[in-house]
Amino acid sequence: MSSVFARLLTVFLPKMGKDTNFKTTEPDTKCMAKCGHETQMSGTISKFGKEMAISLFRKDNAVPEHCLQCFSDAAIACAWCGELILPSDPVTLYGSSDPDFKPADGSVVYEEEGEQSDDKHYVGCLRWNCAETGADRQGFWVFPGKVERCVSPLEHSMATGGAVIVSDLSDRNEALRVIPD
Repeated sequence: MSSVFARLLTVFLPKMGKDTNFKTTEPDTKCMAKCGHETQMSGTISKFGKEMAISLFRKDNAVPEHCLQCFSDAAIACAWCGELILPSDPVTLYGSSDPDFKPADGSVVYEEEGEQSDDKHYVGCLRWNCAETGADRQGFWVFPGKVERCVSPLEHSMATGGAVIVSDLSDRNEALRVIPD
């Protein structure tokens, strides 16, 4: 388990230098993260026209895994609502039936290794006004900027023929991982 927990309301990426505007909110609280960068423990990320406050939490006073700038660099936009998705956020992988669908700027198309398909699955957030249901959580956005796929509660229910109870959709430890062959 990572020592950094980013709790928010909530492929490889190119550097987003000029698209990223990072400002800190607590100038006196600094530490060195394991990524090698000095970081504030809280700040605001502005990217793709959206802004989000973020705080890094250290378990047992451990050093954070990643700095705020690394979080900002790895952030993407939800294909559907355009809100920011940061590493550790749960995600959906919806496709669009609308041939004219235009995903939000900064969004990402999910492709499984070795999969070749004309169908595009867009990485989306699990916010109340965006995802159809929490049963559609199909993974997590993780460092360095990719989807860590897991079995969705809906997939698990269909496979077992029973009900599935998930107490926290954002808990990666509670999610059932998809194990590659």
